[in-house]
Amino acid sequence: MTPRERTKARVADQKHIAFWQMLMFSLVAAVVLALSALSAAAQSPTVSAKSAWVRHAPPGMTVHAGYLEVANGGATDVDLVGASSPAYERVELHLSKVVDGVATMEKLAQVSVAKGKTVSFKPGGLHLMLIKPKGKTALGDTIPIELSFSDGSIVKLSAAVKEGTGMKKKHQGGHHHHMHHGAEG
Repeated sequence: MTPRERTKARVADQKHIAFWQMLMFSLVAAVVLALSALSAAAQSPTVSAKSAWVRHAPPGMTVHAGYLEVANGGATDVDLVGASSPAYERVELHLSKVVDGVATMEKLAQVSVAKGKTVSFKPGGLHLMLIKPKGKTALGDTIPIELSFSDGSIVKLSAAVKEGTGMKKKHQGGHHHHMHHGAEG
């Protein structure tokens, strides 16, 4: 091989090495950007909850009612598919309503939250049914609650134990005893 051919070969090798180095750098940069985008999406959930509270109930009550607002700031609809609390054996999603003059309560498998909308859980409507408290609750206590959504997101919140408002006195604390329970399961 002549000196000129060796020089051409060296230049070609250097161009080839530079090409592969640039390609690898580009691939690494693309992976880092993709991972950053995924991490940012995971850290900023599209679903949030606020104004959570649990109705104060007399000692001995085995079910308590919880209320809150669930907002969906995402681009797609999402369903609230479950709730739990370490302070209760289980938590269910319920809907109270009056049908033909009779107050009823229905256990729900899920509650849909449309994109850009807020769903209110309030006395006389949607609520969390907190079943079998594991200890005593008093006014001012906070109850940890975890909400699970169909998109895999989890929202953790604290609900203050408060006196109920907006319900007739005979229904406070134990409104569910005066209701017919619908589909159980």
